[in-house]
Amino acid sequence: MDRFHRNALNELLSQEAEPCLSLFLPVHRAGREAEQNPIRLKNMLHDAESQLIESGMRSSDARALLADVSPIVNDMTFWRQEGDGLALYIAPGFQRIYRVPLSLEEKLHIGPKFCVQPLLPLLSSDGVFYVLSLSMKKVRFYRGTREELQEIELPGVADNMADAVLNEDVQSHLQHRSWGARRSGVSRAKQSLGSLSGSGAVFHGQGSDEDARKAELGEFCKQIAAAVSRRLNGERSPLILACVEYEAPIYRSHNHYAELLEEFIAGNPEQLTATELHERAWNLVQPHFRKSQEQELAKFNRLSVDRISTDLKVIAEAAEVGRVEALFIPQRNGNGQPNRKSASINTSAAHEMLEEMAAQVLRTGGDVYTVAPEMMPQDATEVAAVFRYPLP
Repeated sequence: MDRFHRNALNELLSQEAEPCLSLFLPVHRAGREAEQNPIRLKNMLHDAESQLIESGMRSSDARALLADVSPIVNDMTFWRQEGDGLALYIAPGFQRIYRVPLSLEEKLHIGPKFCVQPLLPLLSSDGVFYVLSLSMKKVRFYRGTREELQEIELPGVADNMADAVLNEDVQSHLQHRSWGARRSGVSRAKQSLGSLSGSGAVFHGQGSDEDARKAELGEFCKQIAAAVSRRLNGERSPLILACVEYEAPIYRSHNHYAELLEEFIAGNPEQLTATELHERAWNLVQPHFRKSQEQELAKFNRLSVDRISTDLKVIAEAAEVGRVEALFIPQRNGNGQPNRKSASINTSAAHEMLEEMAAQVLRTGGDVYTVAPEMMPQDATEVAAVFRYPLP
């Protein structure tokens, strides 16, 4: 199962094999609704097969196209993984599955191109952030939105510092084959870290023991930072660190992810509920999102007329050739409709065009901002954009 980020968007939009099947499904986590998850997917795959056959594809080819996906219907391990929505993309010789922190509307789309619009909120510049909860007792990694935090896997990291140091010792044994000389080291690591396995541990002692423990913490942070970099490869979303104060600079010394925020959640994260952790994380990241949006809005207001536009057609043409640096679209109301006083073109057509533009802007490295209607620049009702360079 893959993560959805800008590189994934580029891959989907570049797919040329036909037909392209896009399947979207809400995923319920518990109760009777959760029992219906596999059934709904099975029914959707059946509908996809029927539509492919109706379009002229041979039944054997239609079944073959869906063959690699069908087994997950009865895979209970698959359904226990995290996520509120499921997106499947299938084409001849191509398959991607994304479990996302969005409750997606159930939808099947078959056409010459994949449908990516339902996943675009994950890539907007006020959409997703990450939280790394770091303690001696437990390392946890979360994907966050305005609504919630969702714990996700962080492969390649031990659950706690004791295991991390023990694993490092074992690796050294295997590499150097000095079992006799290192056995005491393993014992020392276990013993010295016994008091650290509890939450909020504080180092005590002097000399070599204290230095060794600091080195062990540094190695632990190094392992975690490397895993985070691998996990977030291709991402541009903010990362927030949650840890006791003395751990923060040690982790930062090993960090390679560019979007780690300077602000962090101080204190032992094990003492926070998921709700409290989300609230503190959102309080830190919301100003970051707002500042980025305000900076782009301010840029719009001070640039010359050949670097900005509120004309839907002009912006669409600029987006197609990668000229849009920032795209502003109005927030939508509870019914999914634009909050605007008027519209110059058909609402559904405008919505589809906006989504296509947003996908293209993200694909070419631009940013997309969802803005409250009253904050749209120059009272734009449909869209506004900042261009990378003056339009002719």
